[in-house]
Amino acid sequence: MTEVLNISKVDIASAQLERAIQLYVDKTDLISAVTLAGAAEEILGKLVSDSGEKNAFEEVLNTLCAMHAAAFQEEPNRKAYAELRNGVRNQFKHLCAGESLTVNLDSEAAKLINRAIANYRKLFPGDYPRFRDFAILRGSGWSDMLKERLPSNRAFESGPPSAAAQRES
Repeated sequence: MTEVLNISKVDIASAQLERAIQLYVDKTDLISAVTLAGAAEEILGKLVSDSGEKNAFEEVLNTLCAMHAAAFQEEPNRKAYAELRNGVRNQFKHLCAGESLTVNLDSEAAKLINRAIANYRKLFPGDYPRFRDFAILRGSGWSDMLKERLPSNRAFESGPPSAAAQRES
């Protein structure tokens, strides 16, 4: 008999993000890293928006649209920029066109992991070694060196004591 659990959205997103980071570091399954990071980013982004702040995706869109307006002296198509930034994630989630994709999996995974991390930090400010190590890895390409430092067990040891309890209070 399987156990029925009550799991918060924060705990779900945290587990997805943790696994996405591990898959990214190991370079074993970047397709799953993209999908898991995208799911975590979406959940955490919604929670950030619900708290009255701009989530990481909204901030990226605002920056892109401001750059477009400044460069071209015209109002940008916000929806087109949104589709551009989330296109691969959405293609992985849905059967949009049934055709194969040409994609840089490393770049897409890193982009979504970074946005998920930004949203997590907005919800739970603090220093998280796993996030810092991911940023170092992404910036330097020292994958093998950092693999030894990144445990595959629970990565958010300095995170909230119980994300579920945090959200309920």
